[in-house]
Amino acid sequence: MSSKLPEEAARIVGEVDRHNYFAHSIRDIQKAIFQLKNGLRYHIYTHLTDVGRDTAIVFNRHFGGCDIILSYQHEDSKEADIRIALAHELGHLVREIDNLENMDGICDYSVEEEIFAWKFAFYLVREKSRIHKEDIERGKHIFTDTELRRSMSIALKGLKDPKVYETLKKDLVLP
Repeated sequence: MSSKLPEEAARIVGEVDRHNYFAHSIRDIQKAIFQLKNGLRYHIYTHLTDVGRDTAIVFNRHFGGCDIILSYQHEDSKEADIRIALAHELGHLVREIDNLENMDGICDYSVEEEIFAWKFAFYLVREKSRIHKEDIERGKHIFTDTELRRSMSIALKGLKDPKVYETLKKDLVLP
């Protein structure tokens, strides 16, 4: 990269890869944890894998961080699906900030916790799209409310608990 022109090098590092979605939001969450937890440096890592179909957040209290594993089946997986899945897992992390010292492994979440995480995902993707609305014309990882609601509805269809889907369908006005 050092042999590139400045504009080429900037374009290379400025391009948002799928595993870096919400990088600024992740840093803001880490900063909030640092402030709320008396200087705790909490590490949030994201990984893409084509093994399995589920996404997950894996807490590791001994390591002082978590891994967010995002599943995709093909390189052309829809951008909205991956962004929503990552935002959903970040929602679980935000919900658990006060309890990080006790979080370890993959957790089972209650209906209320799932609803919180899905709503967080919807509003985070929506907010990022609102802030960067000029990018909509370029088709770069930004979604209109209609597209976001459609993608959320598809993502939620496979949920184990129909109560979560029905609540979110009503609250977020999903198709």
